Amino acid sequence: MSLFEKLKKWLLLKIFFDDPATCSHEWEVYSTALNDGCLELQCKKCAIAGTVDDPTKSEWKKAFSAPESPYLWNEMDRVKIGTARLV
Repeated sequence: MSLFEKLKKWLLLKIFFDDPATCSHEWEVYSTALNDGCLELQCKKCAIAGTVDDPTKSEWKKAFSAPESPYLWNEMDRVKIGTARLV
């Protein structure tokens, strides 16, 4: 990653996104992870990644349309917060 790209990413995170440590997360399902069998989520406020590791069959089925049509996730207690920010 070039210095310009690093600077651009840093500015995006500082100006447009909240700090993950203090964020009141607003989760959005954006995809599935086939190998892990989990739903992939991103916080719309701070861009941190998260997963739901135990989706039901209906949740799993619904998530297959998430890449084209992301949707909000309201069960905060089931989200495992990751360490990467998706920017």
